Amino acid sequence: MQVLNYNDRLKQLGLMKIEGRRIRCDLAETFKIVNGKYDINPELFFNWMKVVEGDMTKNCLRKI
Repeated sequence: MQVLNYNDRLKQLGLMKIEGRRIRCDLAETFKIVNGKYDINPELFFNWMKVVEGDMTKNCLRKI
């Protein structure tokens, strides 16, 4: 396995890239929040996400 590159090792092991695994995990956690599996107010969580998303958009536009 050491001689294989990252993509070939993933194929050999039947795994997704780390980006795909992170997205899948984020989706699962969001599902749990929306469906009340955690003791958290979904409205507060999603309002916080809008603030973070807005900051990310501003930062991306500054780089252009």
